[in-house]
Amino acid sequence: SQRNMLVEGSPGVGKTVLLKHIAYLWAHDEVLTSTNFLFLLQLQDPDIQQITSLHALIHHFYPQEKEALEVETRLLQDGGQSVTLLLDGYDELPSNQLVL
Repeated sequence: SQRNMLVEGSPGVGKTVLLKHIAYLWAHDEVLTSTNFLFLLQLQDPDIQQITSLHALIHHFYPQEKEALEVETRLLQDGGQSVTLLLDGYDELPSNQLVL
């Protein structure tokens, strides 16, 4: 089942810090334990803004072809249920890029 969460707040209240903390806790097996792959995407990053597919996203984070293929295979096996995307700065994107 798909789950979504939106964190809203004024600039400077700690939204980015919260996402980084969630990523840290995941890396230490303290949260989102059913997630095998977690991507913290800084959407203000021009390199991230150019990514248009999950395939390209995986290759951005796993530049070695063998690693990328392994990740893609695991994702296909579980239908993407083991992936969590943390999108930082979604509210700052131009309206023509606001697609999920």
